[in-house]
Amino acid sequence: MMRRVEDQYQMGLIAPHEQVVLGHFRRNVAAVVGVDSLWGLGLPFALSWVLVPAYLNLLDAPKVVIGITSAFGAVFVPLQLLAIRLIEGRNRKKKVWLTLSVSALSYVVFGVVGFLLPAEARLLRMVLFVVTMAVFFATIALGWTVYWAMITDNCPVRRRGRLLGWRATGMGAAGLAAAPFAQWVYVRLAPEAAFHLSMMIAGGCFLLASACVLLMRDHVEPGRQRRQAKLARVSVVHQTRILLRRLWRTPNYRMFIFFVAVLAAAFSVGPFIVTYSRDVVGSPAGSERFFNLAFLAAYILTGLVVGRVADAWGYRFVAVILAAVGFVTFVLAQAAGTMSTTLLAYLSYSCTLITMPMIVCNMSAELMPRMDPTSLIAGGNILTLPAALLTPVICGRIIDMFRSTGHVWDGHAVVFTIAAALAVVAGLGLALLVQEPRSGRVYIIKALPRV
Repeated sequence: MMRRVEDQYQMGLIAPHEQVVLGHFRRNVAAVVGVDSLWGLGLPFALSWVLVPAYLNLLDAPKVVIGITSAFGAVFVPLQLLAIRLIEGRNRKKKVWLTLSVSALSYVVFGVVGFLLPAEARLLRMVLFVVTMAVFFATIALGWTVYWAMITDNCPVRRRGRLLGWRATGMGAAGLAAAPFAQWVYVRLAPEAAFHLSMMIAGGCFLLASACVLLMRDHVEPGRQRRQAKLARVSVVHQTRILLRRLWRTPNYRMFIFFVAVLAAAFSVGPFIVTYSRDVVGSPAGSERFFNLAFLAAYILTGLVVGRVADAWGYRFVAVILAAVGFVTFVLAQAAGTMSTTLLAYLSYSCTLITMPMIVCNMSAELMPRMDPTSLIAGGNILTLPAALLTPVICGRIIDMFRSTGHVWDGHAVVFTIAAALAVVAGLGLALLVQEPRSGRVYIIKALPRV
């Protein structure tokens, strides 16, 4: 491997930094796949996109609370800009490991506290769960952003799709291997006890996964240290203003991120598929394990297909397909009358959930190749924040309004129709207006002199 890399470097086919990256590519692939595989072992027990709506629904929480808690992944997006200052730079892989370990420990601590609290303390348990998810998503926003940037720095452009495939396959296969034990936990224990034990087991798996980050040979892209030194002299507010202004004033990126925000708004309705299965379809207690299995199956499916398609056809094409899958998801959810149809809708939703971060990260890097990946991920997520945050809250309020009048199905049907319409708008915009950067066809703005 090293000899082939050195030959390519001597022939001038690769840059010095890429030579170093390719030299340690296999080791880094093994470490990254290890992170995702061990993380996948915990997913059948406590997948956050299933855990949040299912556990809060078990505690009879209002749908608005479920919507707000489900949107925590978007609420804490601004912390990604702090990640550039606090975690990026020297020893960033150790800082990533520490941050992800804190997120894992939050699950373990809540699981222990949940067992100790009396059964009638449902309100206190609800409050502590919301706080736990806030800690989890806040630390994920800090650590996972830089982890994605590490992967981007240490993987050539044309191999990122393949690496995504290996990661997704490893996570999905590990999750399916652990699924029988997770099923035993959910079937044998009382619902609340099953959730608490599952969070403890998942937190332990996440701790092991976080340690694999230390096995990477991290090579920061040249010039990053100089940019970090300049960044340290600028305030966070000024840094955010400069970043967002630069991104928004780039026409190719602006067009892309606008329709991605519309797509994110559509996908933020997905967690209500879980509440729909319980409130409308009447799924039995413990059925959450089937949603976890659907997510893991989607992970394997995504790993086998999406990575290769992205490498061959580009991420814009994947985004268009993603919008079409989102439309099918919410049409299926609206028409679902059985548990199997609901699971099929959640399976297709899981495919979109897995692919979305990859599109934002890699398409942004191709549209803005001279910017740091961490800044791009943070800026893109901040620009999509309003849509991803407001949509689930509004939809939760709509469901609560219909539920108060006894029309639970109508409330879910309305929000699923809204999500399907948003997916259509996003798909048309991505297909007709967003340019593919690999083709060289991009929007160019020129200042013309006045006549």
